[in-house]
Parts: sequence; structure tokens; C-alpha cells
Amino acid sequence: MESKGYARCHARDGQPSIGPDPSASQATRTRLGLATAMRNHAPAMYDQVRVEKIEWPRFEADETRNLAEYLRTLSRR
Repeated sequence: MESKGYARCHARDGQPSIGPDPSASQATRTRLGLATAMRNHAPAMYDQVRVEKIEWPRFEADETRNLAEYLRTLSRR
């Protein structure tokens, strides 16, 4: 997720961040929950991407699946 700038916006374990802490979210525990959370989060994320002048992350092939697995590992901790 480093190549997508994930850690730049989403901190873990209560650390300060621009975006929400995914390790504290129940939504990341299922694929449907993750998809819903990502969709609901997109408008605020879009606004922040424009403010920060960073590139919108684009996911290719299995990257979305990899993100889901990564987030599931966070929620298990």
C-alpha cells in the first residue's frame, strides 16, 4: 500500500492522520463492509486529495483484494 500513499493519510492505533484509522473500523472485517466503507469515504477522500494535491490512488488487478486482506489483518490485532 506504500505505492498508493496509504500511510500518508491513514494512520493506525490512534496516531494523528488525515483519514480514518482502518484498524479501528468494523467495516474492514468483511468484503461488503469494506466496499461500502470505501464508497462512502470516497467523497471526503476526493476533497482531501485535491487539497493535498496528491494523485488519486488507482487500484489494478489484485490490489483491491490485497488491500482488503491487509485491512483484515489490522482488525485482528
